[in-house]
Amino acid sequence: MTPTVEICIKMASQTNHTVERKTRMILPAEKYIELTVDLAEDILHSTYLDRVFKEGKNDTLQYTEEAQGRFEEHLDMVCGKLNAHGIYKEGEV
Repeated sequence: MTPTVEICIKMASQTNHTVERKTRMILPAEKYIELTVDLAEDILHSTYLDRVFKEGKNDTLQYTEEAQGRFEEHLDMVCGKLNAHGIYKEGEV
């Protein structure tokens, strides 16, 4: 599915010649989640020095409690930055 892009251009006064552009990109939910999780994981793995994974149920790996908290902080930051630049998940706006 191709992202929906909505572009609004407002011209300021003719004497100022300034163009303000507001671009809004809506990504499919699956693609948005994939992108934000990948970015948050990359930040976590490049900045977190302690052990990141522990063995969970059924021999699965999961984040340690502290790493999970850090991951969630990074995820919030990534989503906030994307939103600040006009990139949203479908259904969000």
